[in-house]
Formats: sequence, C-alpha cells, structure tokens
Amino acid sequence: MYKWIVIIMLQMVIILSSCSIINGSDDNKQQGELFGIISFSWILESFEINNKTIEIPQNQIYTLNFLKEPVYSGSDLYNLKIRSDCNECWSNFQIFDNGGITIDPLICTKIYCGDESLDGQFTGALQNAFKYETEDHWTLRIFYENGEDVQVLNFRRVEK
Repeated sequence: MYKWIVIIMLQMVIILSSCSIINGSDDNKQQGELFGIISFSWILESFEINNKTIEIPQNQIYTLNFLKEPVYSGSDLYNLKIRSDCNECWSNFQIFDNGGITIDPLICTKIYCGDESLDGQFTGALQNAFKYETEDHWTLRIFYENGEDVQVLNFRRVEK
C-alpha cells in the first residue's frame, strides 16, 4: 500500500512540474512580447488632442507602471499601477500582437487635486486606450478614443 502511495505522489510531482515548465515557457514568451513597456515607469509628458499638444504642468505627475506579474499564473492580464496627479489607481491590462492594449476599469483614490488637475482627463483616456507604440524603449504612445476622435498620451521612460 505504501509503495502505491509513493508511486502516485511521484506521478503527481512529475505532472505538476511539467505543467509549470510548459506555463513557464508561455510566460517567458509573453514577457518577451511585453518587454517594450513592462517593468518600467512611464511619466506622461503630453496629451495630443485635436492636433494640439497639451504639456503637463510641472506640479502634476502622471505615471504608469506596467508590472511583470500576471494577475494569476498563466493569465494574459497583468497588473498596472497608476499615479494620476494626487491620486493612486490600480488596474489590469492586456496587450495584443497587433499593438492593441486594453485597460480594465480603474480603482482609484478620490482625492480632489484642484481645478487645474488633468486627473479626470488622464484616467478617462486610459479607460479608452486601444493601441500603444514604443520607440527605442524610451518613448511610449498610448492611443485612445475620445468620442469619434483618436487622441494620444505621450510618455517617456524613467528609471525606477
């Protein structure tokens, strides 16, 4: 009887190890695809709205941190930490081979940041994101829909 328990336990270990090896290779592939944006901090430099560039005031900070840990093992959803002026937000994101991106509904603190804050505009833009582009891993552009128009958030990478 003891011999059968040991054999069954060894088979379970082999099966579970092979699952983690298979999942590990998928995770490595996905992380390779995410390399352009993941594990970096990105600071918003400007909005492009109706062909006009709106610079971010120096007293306001808007950042994205795309975290490399999936929401759960084997998931295509990853964690996203956001600073939106005086508020902190959290969400999940998913990217696609064609440069597409989706950001789940944000969970944010609700501190009043002042009349000049772009907090609502920034979080609203993230909720409507559908595409991203990177250039040489130092700039990130996130495209979002604003009504029928496509607008752009321009970020630069910062060292953590």
